[in-house]
Amino acid sequence: MKVVFRTSDAPLPRLVASLVAQDALPSDLDAVVREGASAARFAGKAGQVFEAFVAGDSGVKRLVLAGMGKADAADRSASLEKAGAALTAKYLTSGETSLAIDFSGSGLSGAEAASVLFGARLRGWRHDVYRTKLSDEQKPSLTEIVAVNAPEGAAAAWEIESALAEGIEFTRELVAEPANIIYPESFVERAKARLEGSGVEILVLGLKEMSELGMGALLGVAQGSVREPKLLAMRWKGAD
Repeated sequence: MKVVFRTSDAPLPRLVASLVAQDALPSDLDAVVREGASAARFAGKAGQVFEAFVAGDSGVKRLVLAGMGKADAADRSASLEKAGAALTAKYLTSGETSLAIDFSGSGLSGAEAASVLFGARLRGWRHDVYRTKLSDEQKPSLTEIVAVNAPEGAAAAWEIESALAEGIEFTRELVAEPANIIYPESFVERAKARLEGSGVEILVLGLKEMSELGMGALLGVAQGSVREPKLLAMRWKGAD
């Protein structure tokens, strides 16, 4: 899932979401949208989503309200991630390719805005490599999240969160692959390829090295496989 930052002056996609705190619908909300949200019992709770179609200058727009939960919640970061995840969950296979999240009036800090984007990106991860019979309606269509009018510091905070998301997605990939695809040797090779250029130093131990170090427990497990055991160690000593 690609995340880009724009201002409201730039052209926006048809699908635009606004973030709403619990029990705090915006005062400038269109009367019809407000009444619809109320009828649907949308209260801005974390993870709640309400959608309305409104007429715009360039055609019909899909206006979405996403609940952020209570502003003073102890687990504020989790609530914000849940808000972003709920948006992706609803529109991942909707046919829409781009979703704008408008942070105007949200009152969020840069780090908090990054939490919303973090949840949105992680919820969009899927491992469909071996799912060859999906219909077009079942395939993900949403490929881009547009952060609109993001608060100061959001882009810098997102650099950190996006790196964390990339690591989580890679871990999910390794876990999701079947054992005839990811085994010690292929695990090492895939990790080395993904980490190339990152500055991470990689050390790989084989059967001989592991035996010399007395790693009997690991070697005992490896005896149940025709594959030679490998142990990968990563060393990170910082960077400029």
